[in-house]
Amino acid sequence: MTPSVSELIQEKAMFFYKFLRTPGQIGSVTPSSKFLARAMVGSVPWVKSTV
Repeated sequence: MTPSVSELIQEKAMFFYKFLRTPGQIGSVTPSSKFLARAMVGSVPWVKSTV
């Protein structure tokens, strides 16, 4: 289910609030995009990894 506009705004506001409260733990005013996340894990050898 796609979140509503008000849910997206509330999520962004909560993220920013947490950033203002503890900027050292958050580290960024905006969350990373799914495109950046994919790029960051793109070189991980998933076939060889064990958990």
